[in-house]
Amino acid sequence: MTFPILEGKVAIITGAAMGMGEQTAKLFSEAKAKVVIADFNEEKGRAVTEEINQSGGEAAFIKVDISNAEDVRKMVEFTVETYGKLDVAVNNAALTPDDKPTVEFDEQYWDRLIAVDLKGTALCMKYQLQQLQKQGKGGSIINISSISGFRP
Repeated sequence: MTFPILEGKVAIITGAAMGMGEQTAKLFSEAKAKVVIADFNEEKGRAVTEEINQSGGEAAFIKVDISNAEDVRKMVEFTVETYGKLDVAVNNAALTPDDKPTVEFDEQYWDRLIAVDLKGTALCMKYQLQQLQKQGKGGSIINISSISGFRP
């Protein structure tokens, strides 16, 4: 699969240790982008990184909790230190919604879900935009939403 527009670009993909994030990272790599695998699941994140590198792509892993501003700042800093720039960010990390009825939902899980899915995405955009503005050459930020957003 060829996407010449991605060739030589540097991309951060959050939630890239599994699912849609993993597949996105692999597609970007196949298109010859350098990929930062950003995830809180270190074991799976490192496995995806190794798989991409063994298949001839270029990837690096960083453990990150996107609900933590310092982790997100370090993620962007790591990307620039590793590959010299940031061109694309795919903000995909999210938690699975609690499937319990509202009268039974888990308050602690709800707080964590809001911290990751909402605050985390906002923090990612904050630090990614700061880097893109600093570089002065534009870039792309893609925020992924789940179909779960359409179910109450």
